[in-house]
Amino acid sequence: MENVSSVQKQGGRVRRKLKNHYYYYQETRSSALDVEQSHPTLMIRDRGLSDLSLLPGDNNPQEIQNFLFFRTVTAPSLAGGCDFGLWTCHTLQASRLYPPLWHATTALGAIHRQFIADGNLLPYNPRSETVDRVRFALRQFNESIQSLTKMLSSGKALGKQDKVVVLTSCILFMCLCTLQGYQLQALMHISHGVKLMHEWGLGESSVVQRDDTDAALNMLLVMLTQLDTQGTHIQSRVGIQTTEQIEDRQSVYALEPFHTCLQAYVGLEKLINRLTRLDLNTHGASATHKEAILHDFTLWDAMFQDYLATRSETIEGNLLAVLNIRRLYAQTLFNDPAKGEVGYDEFIDQYTMIVTLAAQVLEAIYPDTRDVDAQSGNVSSPSKQPDYSLSVVISEAIFITAMRCREPSLRRRALQLLKRYPRREGIMNGTAATEILENYMLCEEQTCTGSLADNGRCSSDGLWICQKHRVDFQRFMDISRLGVQGMQKWRT
Repeated sequence: MENVSSVQKQGGRVRRKLKNHYYYYQETRSSALDVEQSHPTLMIRDRGLSDLSLLPGDNNPQEIQNFLFFRTVTAPSLAGGCDFGLWTCHTLQASRLYPPLWHATTALGAIHRQFIADGNLLPYNPRSETVDRVRFALRQFNESIQSLTKMLSSGKALGKQDKVVVLTSCILFMCLCTLQGYQLQALMHISHGVKLMHEWGLGESSVVQRDDTDAALNMLLVMLTQLDTQGTHIQSRVGIQTTEQIEDRQSVYALEPFHTCLQAYVGLEKLINRLTRLDLNTHGASATHKEAILHDFTLWDAMFQDYLATRSETIEGNLLAVLNIRRLYAQTLFNDPAKGEVGYDEFIDQYTMIVTLAAQVLEAIYPDTRDVDAQSGNVSSPSKQPDYSLSVVISEAIFITAMRCREPSLRRRALQLLKRYPRREGIMNGTAATEILENYMLCEEQTCTGSLADNGRCSSDGLWICQKHRVDFQRFMDISRLGVQGMQKWRT
């Protein structure tokens, strides 16, 4: 019988084929009707999914079982309450009409089910049912790729809904890889999705929302941009290089008046992505470039305030909190390089608000949580199974806060949130990141003896942790062999 390793090798061959499949879209520029005309059932919400005979895999009980798991468990987890119906409605409906989505959702349902069953342990437990699920997921993965290739090479132009299906498939492929610990392949799928997004002219501005498909496109723009930002951070912090090198995709993003909160969300993530990439560009990280981006952030603030003053739509409270967290996080990226690690002390107010708002969002998502000892900060019960989300991205901001904020109590509050609410967001493994972060904090605090006393300092510069004993995170990753030299440990 095949073991998990052989199945995973087979998946590696499948994934290597994917790169060529993506570029078939260049041959599909002939005229065709929009998918809304050819598939009007996409707009019919009230039919739901109760009639299982309508599902593409009605003759395959295993496909139906894993699709239902995706519908009832995976989709709500990905949504997190802030997905504008992309996962919990649009993707489920489109899966009935588009084989690439059907097979991708059933594959992710199977892998997510195994992710939960094995308690987030990698490599997988070599039980027979584990091997069966992984083998099934890889077959579905292959079917999805083949169906996507057939769709893109059909000679028909891509309509709006077709583009939604392709970009959603990119994200689902990324999820399949990251839940199995294949981060390099996950980065590859993100890169492909971003390239397609720019090829189709979707990277220059948000989509004016006229229907549900436009809302789905905007949500995909948000997620792909966030994932690209995460990938940029990981590649730079860990020091890994992939076949898809970090490229300058900083096309000029045109800020236009916001008609929906989702359009504002797209604009904010585009600006954060530009700023993140600017920090990695040795030729572009000049004061002039940062001033230009700062001006755009100021413009975004003014436009968002105008939108809030004149809006007609109801905004869910968590979404506003998430937007505020992301905006505060962006402010902390404007640290003066000349000040080094000490410069982050100036953002104590932003860090405080990030932790406060993040706690509110997480408590709303997980009302039944475990108690944390107020004195020690220790979680009083065993860690629960990590959640997996794409639409609510806040762990990154919490992680950066605990990493760069040296105020002891606030730093510990941020670490407590990561422990209390173990999450995986996009390609960020919150559980592994928390362990690394805790060791990083101990490294600084134990070497700086002044930090053990109130207001004590070992040198004249730096609050809480003196400048002399502050450790650059990337250097910590290098000296602790947790960076690129420890890549083989990512799946353990």
